[in-house]
Amino acid sequence: MKKYLIINLFLLLGNALFGQFIIKENFKSNKVSSNIILGGEATLTGGKTDPDGDGWLRLTPAQANKKGYAFINEAFPSALGITAEFEFKAWRSTQSGSYTGGDGFSVFLFDGSISSASFRIGGYGGSLGYARNTATSPAVNNGLLGGYVGIGFDSYGNFGNVGEGKNGLISSTNSPIPKDPNVNDGTIPNTIVLRGATNETTTSSSNPILGYAKLGDRSVNGSAMRLISELDYDVLTPTRPTDALFYRKVKIVILPIAGSTTRYQIKVYMSKTLNSDYSSNPLIDYTTTQPIPSTLKIGFAASTGGAYNNHDIRNLQITTTGNLSVFNSVDIPLVCNEKQTQEVTFRVDVNNSNATPLNSIQVDGKFLDKVGGSLINTNLFSITSITYSSNVTNQNILNQNNSFNGTIGLPADSSGSIFVKGTIKKPNTQIVNTVNVSSNEIVDPDLSNNTSTDIVKRYQCEIVTNPMLYIKTK
Repeated sequence: MKKYLIINLFLLLGNALFGQFIIKENFKSNKVSSNIILGGEATLTGGKTDPDGDGWLRLTPAQANKKGYAFINEAFPSALGITAEFEFKAWRSTQSGSYTGGDGFSVFLFDGSISSASFRIGGYGGSLGYARNTATSPAVNNGLLGGYVGIGFDSYGNFGNVGEGKNGLISSTNSPIPKDPNVNDGTIPNTIVLRGATNETTTSSSNPILGYAKLGDRSVNGSAMRLISELDYDVLTPTRPTDALFYRKVKIVILPIAGSTTRYQIKVYMSKTLNSDYSSNPLIDYTTTQPIPSTLKIGFAASTGGAYNNHDIRNLQITTTGNLSVFNSVDIPLVCNEKQTQEVTFRVDVNNSNATPLNSIQVDGKFLDKVGGSLINTNLFSITSITYSSNVTNQNILNQNNSFNGTIGLPADSSGSIFVKGTIKKPNTQIVNTVNVSSNEIVDPDLSNNTSTDIVKRYQCEIVTNPMLYIKTK
């Protein structure tokens, strides 16, 4: 039986010239850049537990006492500031006794001069691969080598306390407290915690707590608090929860403070609804005096204990701040189906990381038959609708027969999305979506991130016994 397969191909681009760069990796395929280094139980699920092209970076499986990390061995400059975004899901199909999900995961930035051979992960357990952990055997007396900042997404609640030799704990406005009311084991569940730099000389002062955000209802006891789906999906499910059930997207911004070479503002945002914008108020807002390395690298780590989750990451993008940028993607399952047509939605995320609003951002998008090719014939693909997220103002994008262009507006330091829906009408069709953004309202210091390209291929194929495999047919 002939069916059709949709494949989404993603382009990873880098450019560090004059402090300008953009790094993109969606982790959907098992064929990724050689710069992506995996360790522990970390794996790419594409072509394994997920179809190739619709996979995730899995830091840990939902099993007890697992650990894993991944980092991109590509240094990027820090002078202009950094914006990093990614999506995550934490979920499980079973759990051990009374344990809920855990432990959590971290995203970290570390000294870009550290090679892959010299890389040293921090402690696991509640240290989430970033801070030290003196409770393990052997003890991990140092945090991540060269660590600048580590942000823990802590579902179980140990990243923000002093257990396992960590430095500092979450405090109230009046006095340090190791727990929330009604939580009696010293944990602080459902928190996002910012920890600072690794100190190789005085290890006891490494990775201090710089900021935190407590999420969800804090009035219930610890067990009930962990059952609130803030940082993990706390309903047992045999398959990864859909975006409609559980969606999390994170933005981390590191901004240089004018007139200072050491002071940087660090902001953390999180969106909990697909196609929504970030709140204008960050969950964490901290200004550090810790000198920043001239170049940085980014990585992730996760751990489990008696509590466990699948910790999955995808759609990572890192670029400079203080400019205009664009990132496009297509949210389509990798499936063979019998339909003669296939509906797809292209998402165009436009980022205004300036301190002032932009009212006239020029957007020019095209659907091509190949990279650098011509507009694709409307007999093969056609746009059916264009909509916007709520943060977008001055919504003036027009459908021009497989191109779309016009202007939009965005508030200061914000992102907005354009959703372009269309229909693929025939099999064996390749669609290249290229989008460029610009504005005459600013002098953009980094033009390397003003263009983004995504590719979709639809194949006619036959399903074999393993649904993860397919046979391409003419």
